[in-house]
Amino acid sequence: EAYFKVATNKSKPFEVITSSLTVRATGTKFNVKAYPNERSITATLVEGKIDIRKTADLSNSNRVELKPKQCFVYYKTEKQTKATTPNIAYSKPAPVQIEDEELNNYKVYDNVKTKLYTSWSEDNWVIESETLKTFAPKLERRFNMIIHFKDEEIKNYKFSATIQKETIDQILHALKIATPMINYKIIKDTINLELDRKIKQHYESK
Repeated sequence: EAYFKVATNKSKPFEVITSSLTVRATGTKFNVKAYPNERSITATLVEGKIDIRKTADLSNSNRVELKPKQCFVYYKTEKQTKATTPNIAYSKPAPVQIEDEELNNYKVYDNVKTKLYTSWSEDNWVIESETLKTFAPKLERRFNMIIHFKDEEIKNYKFSATIQKETIDQILHALKIATPMINYKIIKDTINLELDRKIKQHYESK
């Protein structure tokens, strides 16, 4: 994943090449997320203009152009398209499926909150209503740790925060305060998360 600020020069376009897609810019700010172990590739445009095409398309004949505050999500297989939807932060109107015979399996989301896609590279990392299922991989990469869920239910809990220079222990402690029914334990490079069922029952009985 990388965040780019590209100077304007139409005669010398800047390209980000991933395994499946190439993102081309001539003067813009944008974020590209293309981890090999994830089911989708995401490009988010802050300002300027970018176009996206299949890396294997040598003719460069089939492209998708993004406008500011749009997020492009490409799904690597048809099966994963149906099974997986990433955590997209957007305001109304709702996302619209754009169909294309050559560059398929993707969606373009309008009016996204770009800060939620780019702030990971800044001093204030903003997280807003994100499930622990999608937030955990980001923490793993940031702190070089492994997060293990002992209870699948925990993955559905949502978390909002502005993270500055907090340690992983401080972040987990804040999570515990916000969601008391989640317990955590750090053992070397592994974080174990599990439900405290007594506390959970206490909250549910109120």
